[in-house]
Amino acid sequence: MDIRAFKASAVIGFVAASCGLAPGFSVPCVAQEHVVHTVMSRDAAWQGMGIRFKKGLSVVTDGGSITVFGVGTDNALMSINSADNGKTWGSLIRHGGVLASAPACAQDFTTKNEGIRCFYARNGVLWNQLYRQDGSEEAPATVGDKKLVSDPSVVISDVQAPPAHKTIKLNYRVFVHDADDNGLWYADTFLGQVAGTWHAMDGKLKGGPSCIHSEGASTCFVVGTDDAVWMVRYDHDRFTWKPVGGHAVGGVHAWNVGSTTLLAVRGADSTLWVGRQDADSAEWQWNNHPGEITSVPACSRVRCFAILAGGELGFLDLPAPL
Repeated sequence: MDIRAFKASAVIGFVAASCGLAPGFSVPCVAQEHVVHTVMSRDAAWQGMGIRFKKGLSVVTDGGSITVFGVGTDNALMSINSADNGKTWGSLIRHGGVLASAPACAQDFTTKNEGIRCFYARNGVLWNQLYRQDGSEEAPATVGDKKLVSDPSVVISDVQAPPAHKTIKLNYRVFVHDADDNGLWYADTFLGQVAGTWHAMDGKLKGGPSCIHSEGASTCFVVGTDDAVWMVRYDHDRFTWKPVGGHAVGGVHAWNVGSTTLLAVRGADSTLWVGRQDADSAEWQWNNHPGEITSVPACSRVRCFAILAGGELGFLDLPAPL
């Protein structure tokens, strides 16, 4: 891709959501003992949650449940769950491991013990692990030998309903920032292993991708070498790069609310910027939300999470209208 400077009306930073939930399926998040320790509000300001993460966030929701994954101060994977859509939160769970990136997590309902599967960088390559609903965990395993830098992204790109008593075939499409050419690559995976081969999507990246999937096509948002946000849509072996603009620090997070695509980023001023693009418009509209953050945000519906100054995990409820 020709990374050219694209000037936006505001200096901003973007973040994209990494959870792609297939429509028509509702799967509970990881089960845990429920211990109330904080109550959320809808004030349009950052609220601390009393726990500390070192880096990296991924949010998984199923309608009434929210699970936030992140990297703890010892580089282990951590998570915290709310069973009532963010009103109260359970205790912090340490899953272990030594992560070199933020996790990219999505629901997994291909086995009898459903749960959440996370992808992350470790020792320079991609790993994955299933965290089952019953509290057990699959052993971590590598996903091929693809070398990556920065954070991966994952979407559920295909769900095939099986005959009776057969396993649902659930396809994860994983996107990475390749360590060798700094480009964007993807692979389709099944049960944590590459199904086929890795495919190049070109580009020159400065941060990890954030991808969404709808209407049979995947769209990724990345930070280019010019620090601006770029987007690429992959549809039936064809992909086209387009500039979005702005100035993003660390990465970008994307998610959909209905027919509206939203981006959340950490801007050059270390505050949250949220952009929206309606289905019938090519223009991006941006709103700033004050308060210092130190990580790429991760959002779901109208709530964003980020690591605040001092390392505390925090949330912000976006005021309506978005």
